[in-house]
Formats: sequence, C-alpha cells, structure tokens
Amino acid sequence: MDNTPPPMHGQPYAGLTPPQTAGIAIASLVLGCLGFLTCGLTAIPAVICGHLALSGIGKSGGRLTGGGLAIGGLVTGYLTILLPLLVGIPLLAGMALPVFGEVKDRGNLTKALSNAKQIGTACKIYAIDNDGKFPAKLEDLVPDYLPDASILACGYPDPAKPVAYEYFGGTEKDDPEKILISSPAVEGKGRVFVHVNGSGEAKSRAQLKRGN
Repeated sequence: MDNTPPPMHGQPYAGLTPPQTAGIAIASLVLGCLGFLTCGLTAIPAVICGHLALSGIGKSGGRLTGGGLAIGGLVTGYLTILLPLLVGIPLLAGMALPVFGEVKDRGNLTKALSNAKQIGTACKIYAIDNDGKFPAKLEDLVPDYLPDASILACGYPDPAKPVAYEYFGGTEKDDPEKILISSPAVEGKGRVFVHVNGSGEAKSRAQLKRGN
C-alpha cells in the first residue's frame, strides 16, 4: 500500500500568516527624517515610535519585522535632537564671549578712573600746600599725599601690564576743564580723564570715536 501523501494544491501552509512590517517602525523612520526638515519638531515622536516599535517587534514572536526601520528612526531622531545643541552651544558661546569681554573691559576702565581721581585729589591737596601749583611729576605725591607709588600705574586696558598715567601738571588757576590726568591712548580701547576741577570721566571706544 502506497503511503505517499497526496499532492497539495494551492498555497502551502495556507493557515500561516507571513511576517508583517510594523507600521510604527515605518512611522519612526519617517518622523526621524522629517526632523531634519522641521528643525527637530518630529524628533521626539520619532524616538518614541522607534522604542515602541522595537519593543513590539521583540514581543511579536516573529510576526512583526522592521527592526532596522525602527533603529533608523531612533538614530535620525536622536541626531535631530542633538544637532541643535551641537550647533547652538558654540553659537551662544560665540555671542557671550564679546559681551563678557566688554563687561570685563568696562570694569577695568572704572577701576582706572577711580585710581586717577584719587591721584587728582592728591594733586589738589598738594597744590594747597604749594601755592596752587600741582606737582612737577606724580612721583612727588609719594609718600606725603599718596601711600605708595603703585597707584600711579594705570591697569587699563590690561591689569597684568600696568603703565604710567599721562600727567599734564599746571596750577589750580588753569581752566577747570583742562585735563590733568588721563590713561594712555590705546587703539580700540576707552580712556579715563581727570580734570583740573577734580571731576573725572570714563569714555568708551565708541564715545572717543564720535568725539564726545
């Protein structure tokens, strides 16, 4: 007796369903790619869909495929999340550095003005004791009118490389607005001025350029 099974007609294994590509994996990849066009707006949904897709594929027992699509969605999603940070941080740093430098420069200028006004006050006291005449040189103020000579060094624009203030001398009878003491002129930097009347002012680079 022949036990050979009869030939099967139609599709073999008709009762089995072929694996299907997970739709959420496709969505993850599409959203990840769109993230480059939408400045990252779809990046987070792409990452969420990618993780859900991988979880669902792993639990499907082989009924779902598309793991590669889900990974592609995760990669593109994370890239579009990180890309603005990678570009934005250096950009913000580049914007902040000039502001920080300007604030630091202004602080050094203010300190130089404070020292110059202290020297100017010492000059006026010296003039009271010397028939209205200012000292021939600033060093003559030490030690009777200034405690030490360190204040005579201007720390602007670079406190690490102080230079001498410019001094013009004269008498108390000179024009009150005449400049008595100033910081040295440095290209691209501000200056401080102290007048015969004891007033002082700090001028920024822009003010000096305008002639104010």
